[in-house]
Amino acid sequence: MSWAPVGLIGNPHLQEVHRQITISELKAAGASETAILNRLEQNRLAADYMATLPTSEQATILAAQGFGLQTILNVITKGRGGRALVKAEVAAIERIAKNAKPPVNTLQSTVFNQQAIKQLNNGVRPGITAKGTPGTTREMAPSSNPNVSAQDFINQYLIGKKYTMENLPNGSKLYHVNGGGKQAGGITVTYRAAGNASNRTTDTTATVEINSAAVKIMNQNDILKLKFPVKSEVSNATK
Repeated sequence: MSWAPVGLIGNPHLQEVHRQITISELKAAGASETAILNRLEQNRLAADYMATLPTSEQATILAAQGFGLQTILNVITKGRGGRALVKAEVAAIERIAKNAKPPVNTLQSTVFNQQAIKQLNNGVRPGITAKGTPGTTREMAPSSNPNVSAQDFINQYLIGKKYTMENLPNGSKLYHVNGGGKQAGGITVTYRAAGNASNRTTDTTATVEINSAAVKIMNQNDILKLKFPVKSEVSNATK
């Protein structure tokens, strides 16, 4: 499934269009109604967050996604109810468009990851899978920088927890939470940068594995494995 840039998701005049596209694409992939509602809720959270951003930040995100100046101006103007931009605002957006940098999509990833952590804390496995059965590797929301998305997920998961971090080869990391796997109540979290997972994972996908007693209870006594792709690799998706 394709994903609209976060700047477009946050524009109230385009949200309904994006919503219908999302539903159509997921239905075409054979997704369940539950999976579709879950993905729509993720999109809604991103839209709510984007609506709080100033014009300059929305312009920066759109420019980074490769949109031209006129498109950026049109989207932002529609997003503010058609109210015209003043000369100074147009000049500022022109500068932003001219100096656009490649996107990392951290904002969208952060919003989706916040929702995923809430699900995890409530005993619900985040992400989607083709099979929907416990123990199956689950796919998180696609982003333009899977490594950043996966690391952001871990950072949010570790909030309020005591841990140590061990560097592994090829940029991977192992986090020992509450003493790690050798302690009662301990947790291990493994981060593998894109290109360092198993041969069943594409080279552009980063992965996170969580090993804890609580996770195993909800995941049929198995480690929770999460994939962070550039583009969705799951067909016939279920929650």
